Amino acid sequence: MSGSKLGPITASMFACEKGKPPALIAEWCENLAKDGDFIFFWTGAVKWLGHHIGWGCLGDHFSKGDGLGAHLSSVSPERIERLATPFANAGRMRVMQAIANGPLSATELSKASGFSGGSLYHHLRELERADLVIQENKRYRLTKLGCQLLIAFSCMAGDIIEDQGEKGLDIGGKWHDGGGKRG
Repeated sequence: MSGSKLGPITASMFACEKGKPPALIAEWCENLAKDGDFIFFWTGAVKWLGHHIGWGCLGDHFSKGDGLGAHLSSVSPERIERLATPFANAGRMRVMQAIANGPLSATELSKASGFSGGSLYHHLRELERADLVIQENKRYRLTKLGCQLLIAFSCMAGDIIEDQGEKGLDIGGKWHDGGGKRG
């Protein structure tokens, strides 16, 4: 978060002494008693197309000795697939990135994304079906959900997950683990 303008609340949540986890993560780790307990916090804010959009989600699970898998398996694999599939396609990501700064006509979107005709419309239909893109007045734009998820997946891919080629993916960048380490 270098170069960013963080207020004191945000800075205090993620501030850490060398070799120690941020205070927020340390507090959470202290409250996890059993295997399978977890706390998940996803939040963000963006000024986008003249509007302020903020979101937050705090999820937690304190197991009854049933482990992590019991809670995670309560979410159907199909639901996870429906969420992740649009982001697993480079073409759809290219379309979403092209309209991230505002609505574009099909002609403008074709030029910006490199797709044309049936290929472009195929990607747009899939993104509309996932409620990530909407067409208004012959222009395509991200939905609020599309904007939020594009930010989340882009940050994960750009700041958290490092692509190590044939070695696979690894956590790095701006990730903090419970031991106060990054990476």
